[in-house]
Amino acid sequence: MSKPAPALDTPLHHLDLGAGHDAKGAVVWLHGLGATADDFAPLVPFLDAPHLRFIFPQAPMRSVTINFGTVMPAWYDIRTLNRGPDREDAEHIRAAGRQVSDLLEALETQGIPANHTILAGFSQGAAMALHVGLRYPRALAGLLILSGYLLLPDTLDREAAPSNGTTRYLSRVNITPLIGPIRHPLSSAISRQLTRLR
Repeated sequence: MSKPAPALDTPLHHLDLGAGHDAKGAVVWLHGLGATADDFAPLVPFLDAPHLRFIFPQAPMRSVTINFGTVMPAWYDIRTLNRGPDREDAEHIRAAGRQVSDLLEALETQGIPANHTILAGFSQGAAMALHVGLRYPRALAGLLILSGYLLLPDTLDREAAPSNGTTRYLSRVNITPLIGPIRHPLSSAISRQLTRLR
């Protein structure tokens, strides 16, 4: 049995499962709005990846405007379902993005390079994974985006990291009121980024 991995130096509460000290790579999986860090943990045994470390961070508790101000786990506040620059709280997005980036850096410090780490997410967590993944300064092994969408599209051109222009990208999009139809104007910036990710 593998020696347990040392604790990650991150303020984000998280589950740390799978391979321990001798992990060859990692999957960092961000949960959706109102969910918890343990939502996707039951998948780990079915993935048959004993060489990987699985990190499931927990979003902070915050009031979510579209849910009548209910306090719940959320990476950021969603103020309205209407499209526009004020739909989500940009400061929350940036703060959560820094925390996720810090977690990725903590993995690197422990010997798991960025290009051996997949950043995954579902719903709001997928939006955060895409946000962080396109801006992370070192190439990641891949992005797994399940029912996500692009956050802060107007800043992507100046913030995108060239190192992640070739990151493998897998996405599953379904139509929800928040995401909208596939023809949703993602912006030419994300279209160019996603073309480079193939």
